[in-house]
Amino acid sequence: VFKVLRVQKYDKLMQYGRNVWGLHHLTDDALVDAAIQATMDFFVEVGVKVRLRDYGIGVDSFARIADKIEANGALPLSEQKNVGKAEIIKILEACY
Repeated sequence: VFKVLRVQKYDKLMQYGRNVWGLHHLTDDALVDAAIQATMDFFVEVGVKVRLRDYGIGVDSFARIADKIEANGALPLSEQKNVGKAEIIKILEACY
């Protein structure tokens, strides 16, 4: 989600990087990248898989997943209501 919605969540990602990960010495773009990577590293460290392929979810499932989310009336997603089917598929692709 962070990678796909990077622009929309940029300021929050900078705040998150500083406050959660203590990343104060980096430029804005590097700080955002480091915050995203630190989050992934944390989950890997505690034993959580961070790739959909690690759970046996293939690329061929992405459109079906987005369709089910839409069919359940959950779209648009996010606090800004700007995540539709296309963004969901991009997020799933980024997590593959």
